[in-house]
Amino acid sequence: MKLISRLKLFLASKADGNKDIEGIQLLTFYENEQVIEPEKALPNSVYILDDILTERQGVCRSIFARERHNVCYLAQSYSRVAKQLLRDNANLIVLFKQDETNLKHVYMEHCSGDMLYTEFKDFCTSCWRKGRVNFIVINKDCERDNGRYRYGFDTFVII
Repeated sequence: MKLISRLKLFLASKADGNKDIEGIQLLTFYENEQVIEPEKALPNSVYILDDILTERQGVCRSIFARERHNVCYLAQSYSRVAKQLLRDNANLIVLFKQDETNLKHVYMEHCSGDMLYTEFKDFCTSCWRKGRVNFIVINKDCERDNGRYRYGFDTFVII
């Protein structure tokens, strides 16, 4: 099952009152040293790395380098995420409302070959003005007008 499908399933279970889903187990770690290394993790494991920008990132970098298709890296500031390993290798980017600096970084690194900055900014703001929890998705595994740009996970946008 692709990461996006597993993530949607997990989020749906959490939205439904944290009901368990057969075959899905959530393990939480509060210290880098506790995180299970990729070679010791169960098959089909997904890592969700949340709010670790200020932490030492050795373990997390290792996880991302070896398991990037099974990693969700959550951060408040896109421009503060390590560029060479994390940002350059991301294949699915989920963006909630961003400031101008972060928006320009995302555009330059992932979208400049597909559209003008003004078009990208219009695409983003048209989604974000619909509500506080709306987000855009950039799926770099898809073609430009076939799922690469989305409102949420499911609404494809043709630029």
